[in-house]
Amino acid sequence: METKAVPTGELIGLIPNEEMPERYGNSPSFWNKARVAGEGPEFIKLGRRVYYAPSAVEKWLATKRRTSTSDPGTR
Repeated sequence: METKAVPTGELIGLIPNEEMPERYGNSPSFWNKARVAGEGPEFIKLGRRVYYAPSAVEKWLATKRRTSTSDPGTR
């Protein structure tokens, strides 16, 4: 089975899971639960470590924009 190599440029600037709460808010538990439920941003897993590309986080955050409290948004 052939595996695709991740271009080195894509690894530069990755955000470790531990830094997500201080950068984007919410608790560490929120980020862990969102990842497990498949409701958070796309992530990269290298061994046991979890990382997020800033572009994936920004894309995910854009789906959370609302115009009012009754706006259900898009998923």
